[in-house]
Amino acid sequence: MTAVALDSSSVVGIILAGGRSSRMGAEKSLLSLGGVPLIEWVTARLRGQVEKVIISANGDAERFRNCAVPIVPDIIPDLGPVGGLIAGLRWSQSVGARFVLTAACDTPFFPTDLAARLAKAIAGNPSGTAVARSNGHDHYTFTLQPVACADELESWLGPPEHRSLHDWLKGRQPVSVSFEGDPDPFFNINAPMDLVQAETWARDFEKFSGKRTA
Repeated sequence: MTAVALDSSSVVGIILAGGRSSRMGAEKSLLSLGGVPLIEWVTARLRGQVEKVIISANGDAERFRNCAVPIVPDIIPDLGPVGGLIAGLRWSQSVGARFVLTAACDTPFFPTDLAARLAKAIAGNPSGTAVARSNGHDHYTFTLQPVACADELESWLGPPEHRSLHDWLKGRQPVSVSFEGDPDPFFNINAPMDLVQAETWARDFEKFSGKRTA
């Protein structure tokens, strides 16, 4: 396996936006951070790394109209992030992509070199799969995976206990790529206090760039 050529025909960025947001009391992807919805932060960061971006989400696509990207609903219902991944893989197959780069909708500061570093890491990895890591933890919503694994994933879903994105990826024996920083670049917004913390950090970042301002 060689490193991925990051052009418009090779990698699709998938934003996983199908969570229930139960602790926030509102849909996380539409929460405002620095006056901009989280989903737009994530969309912009992916667009800086790959040319094709989609949002994997169910419901009314109109709520994401400002992102100006395709909205892809689940093909198989009630699977959570795994269902979003399947839908994204199948969409990516339809446009001839070779890999998908996944990202969570509630993690606005993820690295701007995520795609490049994950692509470099899969050279020599039999599964062609990489997962981002920080502070000793793998982040299973931030991955690079081959589109060709779509059939394998749907077959793996057979047993009822196979519904976890974590379990699917662990079985593929991905290579972990460490990203460190302060704050943690994979800080995710799960609760109201997380959003308060993110607001303080957002004021110190150039808009969508992930770099500290002077």
